[in-house]
Amino acid sequence: MIKKCICILLPLLLLLPLGCGQKNSVPPTQDASYTYLFRESADTATEDAGILTAENTPTPPEATLPATTAPVTTVPPTTVPPTTAPVTTAPPATRAPATTVPATTVPATTRAPVTTVPATTAPPATTQPGPVCTVTVRCDTILQNKDKLKAGKAPFVPADGVILDKTAVSFTDGETAFDVLKRACETHACKERCAYCLNGGVQLEYTYTPGFATYYVEGIHQIYEKDCGASSGWMYSVNGTFPNVGVSSYTVRAGDTIVFAYTCDMGEDIGNFY
Repeated sequence: MIKKCICILLPLLLLLPLGCGQKNSVPPTQDASYTYLFRESADTATEDAGILTAENTPTPPEATLPATTAPVTTVPPTTVPPTTAPVTTAPPATRAPATTVPATTVPATTRAPVTTVPATTAPPATTQPGPVCTVTVRCDTILQNKDKLKAGKAPFVPADGVILDKTAVSFTDGETAFDVLKRACETHACKERCAYCLNGGVQLEYTYTPGFATYYVEGIHQIYEKDCGASSGWMYSVNGTFPNVGVSSYTVRAGDTIVFAYTCDMGEDIGNFY
């Protein structure tokens, strides 16, 4: 822009002395060197003046060339109609008013009172009574033979000679006279209930012979064979007679009357006592 201003102002400055009628203008007869110097000094002055003028003179606005751009034809955009199928707007669903169902109150079930059934106490098992016989134990023959009795045996002889009075004893089929005697002695005390019998019943001592599978009664109530003479000992009778078999060989029958008696003379002294 500065160069343009210098180009415009420089001719004007050169013409300025002519226009103002300066007296010291260069004569036309001056030589070329003078003219060159003057021109050089004039150019310098003009350049300085141009610079000053450029500094002090506002820069003229640049010439704006009219736009030579070809007019642009604006093509309106082609509006493509939407191909979307028409949307059928369903009418808003009308919600049916909520029906409030009244809560059904279930009446509380009244539990029936628990009936406490008392525990049934089973009656004690009762042994079905079997057939019954009777058992008697006596030693009254000793009362007539006290002079033969061994020392120390008198306390075991009852006053009336009856050790075990007539006692009913149940039995099972097949049991023997020895079986019912043993059961009677184990479960009963003597008639006088002496101190010797209270804890364990009437004392009974016997031996068993395996070869013959027989039992032999040796002593009852602490009275043994030969305690009252050489021919003394225990015998048994059934219904008033003496069986011809050992005590463990006789099978008891219902209603039998069995007597165990102590004899001092091989049974001759007991006669019809029983």
